[in-house]
Amino acid sequence: MMNDDNHNARNYKRWALNQKDEHLPLYLQQSGLAVKLIHPWLFNYEICRAVIKDVSFGGAGLLVSAEKKLPKKVTVVFNKATRLTGVIKYSKTVSEQLQFVGIEWTTKNEQKRANLIAQLQIKPDKEKTL
Repeated sequence: MMNDDNHNARNYKRWALNQKDEHLPLYLQQSGLAVKLIHPWLFNYEICRAVIKDVSFGGAGLLVSAEKKLPKKVTVVFNKATRLTGVIKYSKTVSEQLQFVGIEWTTKNEQKRANLIAQLQIKPDKEKTL
C-alpha cells in the first residue's frame, strides 16, 4: 500500500480515542479501541486485531501489526452488533512492529455510522468498548 501525503484532507471531523497521550508517538500510545479486522468476502475470516486511534463519520485510523498484509477492503468488528466495512486508503509504517492504516467507510447505512460515533463520544476514556 502506498503512502498518501494528502490523507490530512478530511471531509469529516475526527475524534481521537487517545486524548491523554496524543503527543506521544503512535507506537508508545496506550489507548484506543480494540477491534477485529475480518475479510468481507471470506465468511468472517479474521485477518487480525487492530486498535482504532481516531474515528469519524467517514472513516477511521487504526494501528495494525506491520507484518499483516491487508486486502483493499476490510470489515471492522467493534462488537457482535456493530461492524462497518471500509476501503484502505493509505498505510504508513510507524515502527518495525506497527503500521497506521486509514480506512474510509463504505457501509451505506448512515444511521449505523452515526450511532457508532455517538456511542464512542459518550464513553469515558477508560471505557472505550462498545
